[in-house]
Amino acid sequence: MSDQPHDLETEDPGPREPGHPAPARLADVLMGLPDRARFVARVEEALTAAAGTETVAVLFIDLDGFKRINAALGHWSGDDLLTLLATRLRETLRPADMVTRFGGDEFLVLLSGLPGADAAQAGARRVLGAVARPLRLGAREIHVTCCVGVAAQPPGAAGVDAETLVHNAGRAMYRAKSEGPGSVAVFDHTVSGDWLARMDTENALRAALAAGELRVHYQPIVGLPEGAICGVEALVRWQRAGIGLVPPLEFIGPAERCGLIADIGRWVLETAMSEISGWHRAGLIGPGFALCVNVSRHQLGAGDFAATVAELLDGWALDPSQLWLEITENAVAGEQPVAVEAIEALNRLGVRVAIDDFGVGHSSFAQLAHLPVALLKLDRALTACVDDPRDHAVIAAIPPMVEALHIDAVAEGVETAVQAKDLWMLGYRFAQGFHFARPADARATRDLLAGQPPGPGDARHLGQA
Repeated sequence: MSDQPHDLETEDPGPREPGHPAPARLADVLMGLPDRARFVARVEEALTAAAGTETVAVLFIDLDGFKRINAALGHWSGDDLLTLLATRLRETLRPADMVTRFGGDEFLVLLSGLPGADAAQAGARRVLGAVARPLRLGAREIHVTCCVGVAAQPPGAAGVDAETLVHNAGRAMYRAKSEGPGSVAVFDHTVSGDWLARMDTENALRAALAAGELRVHYQPIVGLPEGAICGVEALVRWQRAGIGLVPPLEFIGPAERCGLIADIGRWVLETAMSEISGWHRAGLIGPGFALCVNVSRHQLGAGDFAATVAELLDGWALDPSQLWLEITENAVAGEQPVAVEAIEALNRLGVRVAIDDFGVGHSSFAQLAHLPVALLKLDRALTACVDDPRDHAVIAAIPPMVEALHIDAVAEGVETAVQAKDLWMLGYRFAQGFHFARPADARATRDLLAGQPPGPGDARHLGQA
């Protein structure tokens, strides 16, 4: 997160002897910015000077995806990038305003003497534009976006102190982050309620991981047209105490925001691998059986992710070719170098990577040809429209395309026998959806597998065409 006003001032504390930098308590040593205590004091001064006739605002700025930049380029380059951004903010803002680093990749900006709250939002938009302009680090051109939370004290409103204004800007930031990269949110009482509810969810999620409230359910992937199970997708669920089963859409976002997604992702991987290992030992599945596990862009961007996967594969003696890691199109939008490097590292292990929810994200057919992936999972939104003439043409184009690229495709969200037959007639070899089986816990999935012969590992299996 980051809090910063829209205008910027470094406030040099005065002349210093050569070789004696400003004390850390007065300045951010990395960027020469004033520290948070000085920033808060300046906000308090601005509120007093406004005397109920002018608007004072604080902007809370948080860079999007900065951890991935650090992982790709190294922390020294990350520091250089933050310094360049601090300079750009100073150049964007008015001399009377101030900027400080709140921590990590977060900045605070003070905007004082504004004519109204609209001017604060305009300042936030200027910050978005300034941050979005390309930055050059050596020979590299870096593109960065940010989210901004705005808290304003307009004339005549009930007074707040500087700490509260900063805190409210931070609450607005949470809403902006939930709306996606490059968003601006303005604090109001609904933001406060949203922030408190989100904080409660995040705290409960931390406790859930420690208390063993998370579950892994499995949904079969089948071969068409006969419907034999050739793999499963592992899906995390939260059995929240006093509430019941919480769907992933309600807790994956909070897990990413509070930094728990890596721990949850590792837990899901290890749990699913242990189940697959047990099914092998029981003779329920053959060597071609696939385990698909979803991976967030935050996990993919971590520099040690491939090493984590290798450690777990070794620990459970699982054949790497059986593991399929699913990432969304957004994780590789624009062929982000970090994502591509991570996929290549996984491929070197023998692990295969799948593009999930294909057809509704940002990747293109042209980009797909250059991505080191082995499987597409057609989004359920397209599958549901297989009988629409326009969507039908798009859906029909995918099987010959993936065949030419020597990769496979799975149609997700198949809910009827008619859809399954239509997809098979169009050339889809694999499918997944309620028509075949709903997600179920490990015991129910084991019983389902026990009811069919173990797969032979032949050409009907994923990646073995």
